[in-house]
Amino acid sequence: MLRGQFFESMYVSEFAADAYPGEIADIVRVARATNALTGLTGVLLFDGNLFCQQLEGPETTVGHTIAKIAVDHR
Repeated sequence: MLRGQFFESMYVSEFAADAYPGEIADIVRVARATNALTGLTGVLLFDGNLFCQQLEGPETTVGHTIAKIAVDHR
């Protein structure tokens, strides 16, 4: 059973040209741990250049996570 507000967001972003491929594993590792602690679920797709991510969970948590992603240089 879900309690409280449930929010969903999807975005597409481009992998930075100056980022190294190993950073993708770092992104996934940190996201899995953080999402488990904050109650977020979703899916992350990566085609070698573009990320497409769908996040769902408490509205404030989704908003905070999207704001952090927006300033990530990778």
